[in-house]
Amino acid sequence: MQVDYKGKTCCPMERHGAPRCSNILRALRVLKWWDDEGYVKTFTADLNLPFGGRGISVLNQQQPDQPANEAKRSRRILIVALIGLVAFLMTIGLFRMPHRESRADRFKQEVRRELPVGSTREQVMEWAKGAGASCSHSSWDAALFPLPPTKMFPEVAGVDRADLGSFMEISMPWGSYTVNGQVAENRMWVFLPLDESGRVKGHYFMTLAELAEDEAKRPQARAGR
Repeated sequence: MQVDYKGKTCCPMERHGAPRCSNILRALRVLKWWDDEGYVKTFTADLNLPFGGRGISVLNQQQPDQPANEAKRSRRILIVALIGLVAFLMTIGLFRMPHRESRADRFKQEVRRELPVGSTREQVMEWAKGAGASCSHSSWDAALFPLPPTKMFPEVAGVDRADLGSFMEISMPWGSYTVNGQVAENRMWVFLPLDESGRVKGHYFMTLAELAEDEAKRPQARAGR
């Protein structure tokens, strides 16, 4: 391009004193080589072309920094792995966490342990006295007083109707509960049916709060029928 050929030409390829096109091509090849090598460089050239063009910029765009990207990717993988490990350990901990017994569960275990099946009436009354609870012996002679058609309080707790002939009844304060928007005193009842020899043959428990829940369910059950 830098050679002037004899004969008619449409336009001169090179002008004396102006930037040569061959040098521009060489510069572009150098920039391409620079870019292919992976260097993070930026080069901007403001060139005056022989055709009067001006303001042409040659930009070598920044190539991604491969080591930095690899480091970021490794950090992301590590963070995801740590999150997964923490979630796994929390899941195992929740499954292995022992069930926290309520106050009622502990009390029932204590009664069954202190007054096992076979305990006498005297032992029951002695235990109730030590626990600060009221205790009495109840009996129902079905031959003299027929049982009502509806369930009695001990039956709601689970006592069989045939065992209502003789049983021990223990009652003690048990905090409070809410009924119809009002706070009321709660109590815990323990029913201990007795066999013919006057010994305990079962344990049944009921609170006033549970009784209120049972009473509230009865109208709904009747309506469902």
